[in-house]
Amino acid sequence: MAEIIQREAPDWTSRSVRSLTSGYSGAFLLWLRGLSPRGAESLVIKVAKDESAIEHELHAATMYLSQLGPLQGRLCALDPQSTPLFDGAGVYYRQAHVAGEPLLDRLQTGEWPANEDLLRTPIRLCIDVMEKCDNAQPKRAASALLRLTALDISRLETSLEFSTQLGNTMFKRGLWPHGFPKPGVVAAGIFDAAKMWDNIANIKTLTPIQHGDLNPTNIIVGSGSDFSLIDLSRLGPWPIGYDMCRLGTMLRLRLMSSKERDDWFPDHLHEWTEELSLQTRIPPESSLCPEGAYCDRAFLTFAETTHNTAELMDVYNAERIWDLYKVISYQDISPFKRIWALLYCWRLLQELKKHVVA
Repeated sequence: MAEIIQREAPDWTSRSVRSLTSGYSGAFLLWLRGLSPRGAESLVIKVAKDESAIEHELHAATMYLSQLGPLQGRLCALDPQSTPLFDGAGVYYRQAHVAGEPLLDRLQTGEWPANEDLLRTPIRLCIDVMEKCDNAQPKRAASALLRLTALDISRLETSLEFSTQLGNTMFKRGLWPHGFPKPGVVAAGIFDAAKMWDNIANIKTLTPIQHGDLNPTNIIVGSGSDFSLIDLSRLGPWPIGYDMCRLGTMLRLRLMSSKERDDWFPDHLHEWTEELSLQTRIPPESSLCPEGAYCDRAFLTFAETTHNTAELMDVYNAERIWDLYKVISYQDISPFKRIWALLYCWRLLQELKKHVVA
């Protein structure tokens, strides 16, 4: 990082560096801020172990240029020219200077309903993408894009062992939420579904081009409601509604109880499990995480304007289950949030299995 700072911001003062991603894919984002003689500066930099690690991202925006639709003008593409790090330790790429801060930062310092104004424009973009889908295009199975590899299933199995042990302790102490089977039954059901995922998520759906990783740190909010999207590593075709679904999931993980810093004390877990269904229809202002509920409510409102509401809700559930599999396996969250993700995943699987024949 010192090498990057020296090269990119040698005359900046009050410099700070923050990691915006965890780097599971072999690449991660750095957000460099400071003051230069020209004023406040902000630069997003992608660092990778080698150029092959981000080959898709370098060409994604041009690869899908004719299909971007409403995303056009919102994407911050990487500078295609890489800079090698000292002694072959890796390479980095500069993204365009982005004035503003991550949406997550803005939401964490605000309150509902003021945060609704920050979310309205990104959610409107997601709806525009869905509304402009070409219904004449052939549909694809959601499982063809929401893939679970052998490594994913192996990671899940390891994580479920830990979650079951923690769940059993909670169960013995009366902290396991009512209405759910014992921890071992929940974990076994989730693991069995993962092994049958291609059948469970075999739902034909439209697959518009979407950002693919619309978490609140990849949305840079500028002045007013203007925003830009960074990190195009997953830009491409996704089952309809995936961007909105992922944003809602990540908002719940990052915002629920963030102001109190109580890290989801286990004796309150049952309160959060009451919101584990798209069909609950909890108004955002009554939700424990209004921002996450706002995303789900917007998708449900859109789905109900179409002729295939049930199909869209099944796709949305499959998208969330797929993300929750990854959350359970390796997301950098507390053990109790991992238990929440476990229960959320189990509940959604029960809903999905009602409509999808395995």
